[in-house]
Amino acid sequence: MTRFLLAIWGISIAFQSLAINIGGSPLLFSTVTELLLIIALIASPSNPAAPAQSSWVRWIQCFGVVAIVSAIVLPFLFAGTPAFVPRLTIDEQVGAMNPVAFGVSNIAQAGYLSLNLMLLGMLSRRLNREDVLIAFHRAAQLGAVLALSTIMLDYLDAPVWSGLLKDALRTNEAGMLFDELSVDGERRIFGMFSEPSYAGVYCAAYSGYFITRAWFNGHSFTDWLYALLLGWAVIITTSSLGTIGLVIAGTALLWSVPASRKAVQIGGFAAVILAMLLIDDPLSYLEFDKLDTLSAINRLASDLRSVELVQETGGLGVGLGSHRASSLLSTLFATTGIIGGSLFLIAVFKATKACLVGGKVQPGQPIFVFLCVAAGCLLAGLAEVSSPLLWIGLVSSSCIVATPPQRKSDSVTAAVPSHH
Repeated sequence: MTRFLLAIWGISIAFQSLAINIGGSPLLFSTVTELLLIIALIASPSNPAAPAQSSWVRWIQCFGVVAIVSAIVLPFLFAGTPAFVPRLTIDEQVGAMNPVAFGVSNIAQAGYLSLNLMLLGMLSRRLNREDVLIAFHRAAQLGAVLALSTIMLDYLDAPVWSGLLKDALRTNEAGMLFDELSVDGERRIFGMFSEPSYAGVYCAAYSGYFITRAWFNGHSFTDWLYALLLGWAVIITTSSLGTIGLVIAGTALLWSVPASRKAVQIGGFAAVILAMLLIDDPLSYLEFDKLDTLSAINRLASDLRSVELVQETGGLGVGLGSHRASSLLSTLFATTGIIGGSLFLIAVFKATKACLVGGKVQPGQPIFVFLCVAAGCLLAGLAEVSSPLLWIGLVSSSCIVATPPQRKSDSVTAAVPSHH
């Protein structure tokens, strides 16, 4: 049952723009499934033979304590400080920032983070590697089908999309803000997601997952097909962040390729890059050509304001949920301070590094690549510390790392605890 609910939670991440609006605040579908998973874990008996919790989990838990305390205390301590508040877009606040004040955003961000930490702590002691790998893969397959289908329907502007599915799947506030997004008169494509950037990152992360699974584990043609189609979807969304995600995926994959195969792998990446350069129209439409736009300048202004907030608050930050810049990296340091931002970076680094042991790749390496893409893109351009895309990677990593490889004779027995 737990494995099934974990898969459902993974699938629900594709419904990133689906929410129930309660008093103007969206309750995301993925949050509902996460709550159901936590309730199921509380109701189910614990496993006495469960694997030991991976040591990096303590780092993310320490970050959680700092972040939650900051959300409650710091908005009062630095009330009135000008910031880019989360309830409005960055473009709306350039030249007219709003004062920091304790509110719904602080409570919501602390609540979402608490749920994620609770789920990570419980699952890392409940599920073994095999359960997580199966659940993650099932979610990846169905999520990819949903994402690709809606992006294609959006691209074709099919009547079933514009007349029915678009309004049914884009129900949260972010989806409404970007509902008819266009650049230079060209309509942006992002399917069932709330914005092109998130659509691009989602597709890039799972493209990296599938291509790694196909390359190292020798799996079927369908893994290659998923990887290629999701890579194509990144181009269709014209997301520069998604394109960066594909580069991160390739880099993470290359990092752990055996020395005997590096030449082949480098040749393959070079061929892909050459092919992309030959496709002039899609590349000329990517956001790399939009770096000098007003929106890009405004995003840079929000990041610069984050640096100023760190200075003005003596390194403490203004509290989680009080400020939102264009990237998670600058947002975290501006809200949770130097301590909080540093703890988060250490935790994510250790979570990804822990997937590689002794220079050899563990069976969970596809999730390692997925986590590299999700974390890298969020830190660079999506200010969502509680993003389900990041947390399903962290949760899966904690379960995979905590469980040692099983011998065939031990396949039906409980995993032996292993500390890292």
